[in-house]
Amino acid sequence: MNSLLALTFVAAAILVGAIAYSFGSMRNGVGSQEQEKEKLRQEIALLNLNTYTPVTQALPAPAAEVLEPTRSDIERNEDEVAAMKAEIAALKAEQEIAMTQVEEVEVTPEPIVPEIDPDTEERLQRRARQVNNAMLMAFVNQYYPEDGFVSIKVQNANNVIEGVKLAIRRNTGIVGHLEVTTVEGDEAIADVIGTTFLGGTIDIQPGDELILPPL
Repeated sequence: MNSLLALTFVAAAILVGAIAYSFGSMRNGVGSQEQEKEKLRQEIALLNLNTYTPVTQALPAPAAEVLEPTRSDIERNEDEVAAMKAEIAALKAEQEIAMTQVEEVEVTPEPIVPEIDPDTEERLQRRARQVNNAMLMAFVNQYYPEDGFVSIKVQNANNVIEGVKLAIRRNTGIVGHLEVTTVEGDEAIADVIGTTFLGGTIDIQPGDELILPPL
């Protein structure tokens, strides 16, 4: 404010001096007056330029423009929401199918082993001992399933005779029976008794031991 007053006083002083100078110059003729007027105008213009004070006060920031959502924005949001809902529904469906498949899996129950009473267990153990301790009569050489007979190697000639029945021993059990039909020295032929094999499946292997069936 003080600077503005000072400039104003300076301009007034210049103006007064210019006027006085003009009156003094009027005596020198009309041409001289025009020159002084032009000079005066230039000085006034210079004064106005020097007294111009630019506005430095910060203008308030314009208010943020609030944009209303367009129709396309609303539709795009609706499409995104619909897509998310569809994805969630698909995931739920997959989970339900997986749970159904788990429920449908059949669980094979473990076989129930019946309890053996003490008397039966003792009898089985006694028979196993008898089979294990039975004297070896012969070995199986070869089984001929097409013809239904077995060639055997005789170990006890006194007991391996025509018509005798021999049991096939494997470990401590009996898998089936044979009936000797022909004996020639230490070689013999025996027919398979199919009904004596467990489940009707004939299982004869080379090297199987042959014994007299225990009573």
